[in-house]
Amino acid sequence: MKIDFYKVSETVIVARNWYTDSELQLIWGELDKICRPDIMQDEKTTNSSKMSDGSYVKKGHGIFLDELYLNDRSASEILKLNNKIFDRDFLNEAIKVDRSFTHIRNSKRDSTLLNYYEDGHKYNKHWDSSIFTACLTLWREPKQFIGGRFLIEENDFDVRSNDMVIFPGYIMHQVTQIEMNDNHTP
Repeated sequence: MKIDFYKVSETVIVARNWYTDSELQLIWGELDKICRPDIMQDEKTTNSSKMSDGSYVKKGHGIFLDELYLNDRSASEILKLNNKIFDRDFLNEAIKVDRSFTHIRNSKRDSTLLNYYEDGHKYNKHWDSSIFTACLTLWREPKQFIGGRFLIEENDFDVRSNDMVIFPGYIMHQVTQIEMNDNHTP
């Protein structure tokens, strides 16, 4: 894993290649089981915020994994592996750069929202109610879409598949609209 630090209005961490190949195999195995229409939920069901015109901030599918697994984190490889964010060595590196990351080390609670995007989906500019937000981007190669850029305050950090972005939740961020390639099959 390579850790890059960027300073916008606050410090942003981009941890490149967050998961190992063996961890990714476990994650993809779980995603293959749950990224289905009968499990994933729409914007309304995941309680996405609304914009001033009444439309939802998010256009896409999602599910709160803690609700799906009824708070039994051990039933989910994703939830178990997400604890990597609390790794002492990783947090010590982050805290050396910006002491505000101490809040992650002191955290007693986290929540995981899995979002799945297809053609025309996006997540408009918004901020989160969390102290810190951690977003992992994943896609299979070859990449079958354009767009889907993860932006923080209009900044593009060239986030790639298996990159974890960590930042204060109150910073405006978004995912640009996805356009699927013609040969894409869900």
